[in-house]
Amino acid sequence: MLKSAKTVTSCIFFTIALVAAPVLEAQQAKWEKAPPAPVPAPILTSKKAFISNAGGDVDISPDHYSGGRDRAYNQFYAAIKGWGRYELVPGPCDADLILELHFTALSGAASIFSRSGGVEQRPQFILVILDLKTHAVLWSFTEYLDKAKPHSTHDQQFDQAIDRIADDLKDLASRPAATADGEKK
Repeated sequence: MLKSAKTVTSCIFFTIALVAAPVLEAQQAKWEKAPPAPVPAPILTSKKAFISNAGGDVDISPDHYSGGRDRAYNQFYAAIKGWGRYELVPGPCDADLILELHFTALSGAASIFSRSGGVEQRPQFILVILDLKTHAVLWSFTEYLDKAKPHSTHDQQFDQAIDRIADDLKDLASRPAATADGEKK
């Protein structure tokens, strides 16, 4: 009797899998076939950018990160200047685009899986791209520092996260222009 129950159960699971597979495939196909939405034109067409040092909600303490309070701004500025896509201007009034860089460590509930309890810090960089004329947020990116790494690699994690946030912008601004219906120009 036990063998028969296992067979029935196996048949039920097999039938569910056969029925669910086309439904899941159709749902997946829906997002895969969606045309890419256009990147906001100012990101693609702007020539001048102002980098805003929006700081963060934590002090960059020397026991965590070297380089002082302006390290993130300085490194991001150097990465974007070296890229050469945008002319970096000294004031927002001279820019077409504002790149607002934040460094923050948000508090949140500790992972129940780590059994550590308490509160954990989630250091992250946030880059917000603003249109100067409308002050509308055109795009934003968040890159986290790898908190699972040992304390001795904090500076390396900082560098890698800055590189990733700069690369996010480079990838976005290098996309071909697309129309509202998804066709590329």
